[in-house]
Amino acid sequence: MSPREEDLRQEAIRRYVAGESSKSIFTSLRRSERWFFKWLARYRTAEQAWFCDHSRIPKKVPGRIDMVTEDLVCHIRRQLEEHREFCGAQAIRWELEDLGWPRVPSLRTINRILQRRDLIQPRQKRYQPKGKAYPKISVMAPNQLHQLDLMGPRYLRGPIRFYLANVMDIYSHRVAINPLPGRRHDVILAALVATWQRLGIPTYLQMDNQLPLRGSNRYPRSFGKIIRICLRLGIQPVFIPLREPWRNGAVEKFQDTCQLRFLRRVHMASFSELLTESRRFENRHNSRYRYSAIKGKTPLQVLEASTHKLRLLPGDYQIPDLKDKPTSGRIHLVRFIRSNRLLDIFSEKFTISEQLVYEYAWSTICVKEQKLRVFLNGNQLHEFKYQLR
Repeated sequence: MSPREEDLRQEAIRRYVAGESSKSIFTSLRRSERWFFKWLARYRTAEQAWFCDHSRIPKKVPGRIDMVTEDLVCHIRRQLEEHREFCGAQAIRWELEDLGWPRVPSLRTINRILQRRDLIQPRQKRYQPKGKAYPKISVMAPNQLHQLDLMGPRYLRGPIRFYLANVMDIYSHRVAINPLPGRRHDVILAALVATWQRLGIPTYLQMDNQLPLRGSNRYPRSFGKIIRICLRLGIQPVFIPLREPWRNGAVEKFQDTCQLRFLRRVHMASFSELLTESRRFENRHNSRYRYSAIKGKTPLQVLEASTHKLRLLPGDYQIPDLKDKPTSGRIHLVRFIRSNRLLDIFSEKFTISEQLVYEYAWSTICVKEQKLRVFLNGNQLHEFKYQLR
């Protein structure tokens, strides 16, 4: 309120105290009768600054979080940080639900509390691409692209060594967690079959270049069982560039969440307990974890909103004999070409043109035609004979 208005209020009361009638005062000041008696009542409260406006902020806000809940949110945040666990709003909400707290705030409210208390840490700088175009798979529906990553070895009490073969559907962010007693190709194969029975069969399966996933260095054109089962089921394997694990960024990020929210928190003494608890965490993640990449929805909410029909592997599916040479399908590899112009296809080298130097080449093995085709930005530049063993 302007100083002029405050001066009028003080003048009106000064004239009233001097004996002038109220009607004469508010009429001459061009104010209403209600206005005059409001400030007369305020004057009689004996407040020192009676002529100043009071705050119009409501004294009670029905939806406001109480201080006990707010303090608990901050306490949980600090506790999670001390244990180096995932400490975002979703993790705090989970903690409150586990405690049975009667009034659990929304994720937006938790973030506001953390911001008000200066508990939000700046994000670490993410990997920045180096200006080279990277061939990506367009994902428009569930099960178009799965990312596979192996974690381990990890240890239970005993010690019991284990690995995790985790798979994420990139469209919906649904995951399948598969504890493994070892890293042999037959164990990973069984885990993938179980994954496709739960998540469905993908169009592409993207993974890194570990030997159990691709086969043998000695016989690079014979292919391992993982590639063979993919080709038999109509899945196209995609191998990311060598020594660039961030190309599987979505499932790599989930591995961190799995480590912080599951392996460090749940105490397990046997492999059977690990199997039970991992399935429990998988269900919890898919039904309750929210991602900004899918507009704050849970993976199951995204799946329910999609009209795409999943192609699930039958529950009684038996892994066939995979000794026969594949007859159809495609295998893709992304490789960064250096100055030596060598294209590495499962440790076998092919010399290619200068045009591909310092570029990401997309290579496709056409099993039926037994050809290796090399592309840059969607344009085919090379074709090699690729006779399978």
